[in-house]
Amino acid sequence: MPGLIRLLAMLKRNPLECWRKEFFEQPIARVKLPFLEAVLVHDPAAIKRVLVDNAANYRKDPIQRRILAVGLADGLLSVEGPRWEVQRGTLAPLFARRTVSSFTNAMLEAADGLGDRWLGLKAGSTVDVAAECTLLTLKVLALTIFSDGIGSDFDAFRGAMNDYFGAIGRIGVLDLMGAPDFVPRPGRKRLRQTMAYFEGVIDEIIAARRRRLAHPMHADAPDDLLTLLFCGRSILRPGGR
Repeated sequence: MPGLIRLLAMLKRNPLECWRKEFFEQPIARVKLPFLEAVLVHDPAAIKRVLVDNAANYRKDPIQRRILAVGLADGLLSVEGPRWEVQRGTLAPLFARRTVSSFTNAMLEAADGLGDRWLGLKAGSTVDVAAECTLLTLKVLALTIFSDGIGSDFDAFRGAMNDYFGAIGRIGVLDLMGAPDFVPRPGRKRLRQTMAYFEGVIDEIIAARRRRLAHPMHADAPDDLLTLLFCGRSILRPGGR
């Protein structure tokens, strides 16, 4: 492993840089860090045991919860126990193979659009791959989940996504030392502002979809993942489906 100063810089920039090549080639690898010991699990059967079969025996460590909960609160990736089981049971059917396969054309359309745009660039053009991939992600979201659109300001949403991915998942010295959450972290205020923006946009999208699905015929409601989520929970359509 790298020295402490270099390690801290890597954790702040991109934690994945800490793992050597052999860590990804071994089914299970034990890693010793200055502040903790970690185990990387790559074996499919072991992953299933940890995440599904015996999840109650593998609790998220304090650092993992502290990092994930900042942006996701009690979302699927950070919550545990009965609440995790409820959320997983609600969302799992939406990502069954048949459902995901039904959105293949939309995903291919977004990917083809990106490819065509790049092929149309002049020789020697510079491409910001990170920004382009953010756009691709937004396009897929718009085609598969939020068919009503992603807010009124697409550029603002894209900027918020860049801010989110630039801040989430970074591990600092205070996190490694177990400092309580009330101790200020660099970028934490900006991340909270970004999450507040996302919540406002999503609330508007949900309200608009609720109005469309509340119509007796709701024939104009798009058959995307958001509609399937409402139907699966039987929130808006009597009996669901």
